[in-house]
Amino acid sequence: MAEPKYPKIGRQARNSLRMKRQTVIDELKKYDISIGLNTLSNYESGITDTPASVLLHLAKIYDADIKYLFSKDELEVLDYIYFPNKTLSLSRNSNRLTEKCERLYDLNKNVTSPHINYKYIILEEDDPYMHLPKNTRLVYKEADGNLISINDEFDYFIIAKDILQGNNMVSKAYLTKAKKVQESQKPKLVYYINHIGEEAFMSEREFLDSIQGVITKIIIDIKTKNTANF
Repeated sequence: MAEPKYPKIGRQARNSLRMKRQTVIDELKKYDISIGLNTLSNYESGITDTPASVLLHLAKIYDADIKYLFSKDELEVLDYIYFPNKTLSLSRNSNRLTEKCERLYDLNKNVTSPHINYKYIILEEDDPYMHLPKNTRLVYKEADGNLISINDEFDYFIIAKDILQGNNMVSKAYLTKAKKVQESQKPKLVYYINHIGEEAFMSEREFLDSIQGVITKIIIDIKTKNTANF
């Protein structure tokens, strides 16, 4: 049997709910994630690195805080979940990784590039719709002046929309995930999660105009206390 190389994800949460692996796989399909029994088993055993897209949806399926998906021994060596938005893979703790994360957690420093202006925000409360705990750091590139495209798989964005509050329309910025609706014709449609956690659609042009930033890194501090269980 292969030795585990990655964090072991989700077995204790699944067992506590007495869920069969096939049930979990069927639930993941509702989020357009198709994996086999062996793949899920490898995630649980640490043989295969668990994509963050799977991790986030497992937390939703198990109705659990992301930290609960890790085994107790994993939490002793993992300080951060840290992954780029595009590759969506987990990274095990290392000196180099920790140094990067600590630099990102320094409020006096920023993530800069000679070509792209990166900024970050910290979630001040749990985000039940994106299933991210309080104190998650989101590193993003500003939309202004940057070419942005909507992909066939989910990416994370900060968007601003006018919403009705009382009798007034106010602009609200919030975190969402979105992907292109492949079968749509004209106008091209984007599927996204709105500010109250509902599935919604808008035209691709309208969605692009609403984007304030594109999330490029998501950093979750495993050691953070007092985050709610979802």
